[in-house]
Amino acid sequence: MDSRRNIAKIIEMKKRFIFLIITCGSLFAQSADSLFWFHPDSANEPAMKWPIVINQIFSPEYWGFIDSNKTQTIESKDGFRIQVFESKSIEEAQAFYRKSTVDFSEEVYLIFDAPFYKVRIGNCVSRNEANNLQNTLKEMGYKTAWIVRSRIE
Repeated sequence: MDSRRNIAKIIEMKKRFIFLIITCGSLFAQSADSLFWFHPDSANEPAMKWPIVINQIFSPEYWGFIDSNKTQTIESKDGFRIQVFESKSIEEAQAFYRKSTVDFSEEVYLIFDAPFYKVRIGNCVSRNEANNLQNTLKEMGYKTAWIVRSRIE
């Protein structure tokens, strides 16, 4: 039994010795120029030479041209519209929208409000104006037309 314990102790000591050598070797094997020791502020790279075209685009003589291309903003306010159609299918909504632009004298809007595409009509400032437009649409055959609050132009 003692010989078996002695052999087990010797094997355990060999394992620890090999582990110690590997650990120490990996610590001392790293060189000072490895990426572990690299600091990005120490990099000395030449300045980029951009093409003249890019430099001219951002020069002050072009600033007026860039400012002149601003899009026109449309003011909006709270109001009402009449919703006459909604569907999850964009094809159905676009077909109804095209038909509606011919049928109605009012402005027609195709709106996506997930998950539905909605067709809304008009820009009514007051609830009374929206009621009148709703009644007109119901007389034209749109029985399910209803009033919705909306931002109007």
